[in-house]
Amino acid sequence: MSGTALAAMPGMRFPRWGTDRGVSPESHIFLRRAARIRRDDRGARSHDQARVRERRWEALSDAFRDCGQKNWDGYGAAPADPSAAAWAAHVLDAFPSGLGVPEVAFEPDGAAGFEWWRGPDNTLAVSVARDGQVRFAARLGREQVSGTGAFADGLPSDLIVAAYRLIA
Repeated sequence: MSGTALAAMPGMRFPRWGTDRGVSPESHIFLRRAARIRRDDRGARSHDQARVRERRWEALSDAFRDCGQKNWDGYGAAPADPSAAAWAAHVLDAFPSGLGVPEVAFEPDGAAGFEWWRGPDNTLAVSVARDGQVRFAARLGREQVSGTGAFADGLPSDLIVAAYRLIA
């Protein structure tokens, strides 16, 4: 089915990115901006996108290696989960290259974690579990946004909005 046909179906806005369930009408403004930024992002030089993608994978690989042993933090942390790392690679690829390379670390439960920091009032933290569950929290100026969703459906809409607001 073509993207145009999908876009014409009710409730199927931005099908590549996920669903728009639970997104406030005000957030649709940011989704439209996100579409424009994504379109501009596609127009960027492909080698820049490839370089960002490679650096993201390197950061994930380094974190996986550093946290691959039981008790890696000295407080009984579980080793980095290979399934979480595999899901994390897919999730990282879903973010626009304009967001850059996040800080990558594994959490004590084995989940992968990313953080993009643009200052104390502009941060985005994402956690990816071994089952593909994505949890996120963002501080965007005075607003705080958080949520969860399964990556199999694409990135949660609120997460997409937060990522593009962090770029803007």
